[in-house]
Amino acid sequence: MGLSLSPASLKDFILSRELERRRGSWGNKAEIILRRGLGVGSTILVEKAIASGFVRAEQLLAAARENGCCFPDGLVIFSERLTAGRGRFKRVWHAPDGGLWLTLVVANTLMPESARLMPFAAGVAVCETARDHAPDARLKWVSDVMIRGRKVAGVLIETSRCGDEEFFLIGIGLNVNNQMFPAELGPTATSLARAAGGELDLDAVAVDLLSRLAWNIGLLHETDEIRAADDHAPHPVLERWRRLSDSIGRRVSFGHDLDREVMYEAVVDSLAADGSLNLRLDDGTVVNEVAGEIIYL
Repeated sequence: MGLSLSPASLKDFILSRELERRRGSWGNKAEIILRRGLGVGSTILVEKAIASGFVRAEQLLAAARENGCCFPDGLVIFSERLTAGRGRFKRVWHAPDGGLWLTLVVANTLMPESARLMPFAAGVAVCETARDHAPDARLKWVSDVMIRGRKVAGVLIETSRCGDEEFFLIGIGLNVNNQMFPAELGPTATSLARAAGGELDLDAVAVDLLSRLAWNIGLLHETDEIRAADDHAPHPVLERWRRLSDSIGRRVSFGHDLDREVMYEAVVDSLAADGSLNLRLDDGTVVNEVAGEIIYL
């Protein structure tokens, strides 16, 4: 990978390119929102090969706990490849050279209602990044990024603690220049390089992704204050997710772990205000699901 990205260059990019990109919709408020997310990339570590970003992050958090807990909010761990990458339900994540494999560690200072939306903020950031090179990239609930029915990226979020402070561990896997996949993933996986018709600059994609994460996480913090005054106001992160997703209106199989069991089939009716999914059964009953996964039929 040879990432040459530094916290200073990332900050400059965010306050120039990302700010300019967002001003059209948000005006002068864009800078306020971005500054709320500027912690992203405060520290950047680049590894050649590690088991997983979560394992490395937990090692660093454990060391901080032993030393009295002073942990850099916004730390990012990149690895050129993962030797034991895992997705949801401990599924193997194929993570060789050529992709972006990162874990972002962010302090959770959000109200509970906004904290629950972190997967949506991260998913939107990844999808926006993918759409720079594959305009038809879409989000599948909650935060899988798909290109023409094939998965190009996934997000997995866990939490950990350091003293009295809770942290989000945001794991992101984005297939960038990967061209070869294991046989079992061949029909379901793709990469940005395949969609774009050529290899991409990993540094440029990484900077773009981190800047979009800074924006969307900043938006969660900004919206905390807005919704404190009016909790019925539409949430801009969920509104953006709805525009980027193709899940609404699709017939799906639903389950808590679809490798083990399909619970039922339904049509995705709508996304609720808390990010949960409303699913309409064949008899017209609407079921609300807070967690789980879907497969398009």
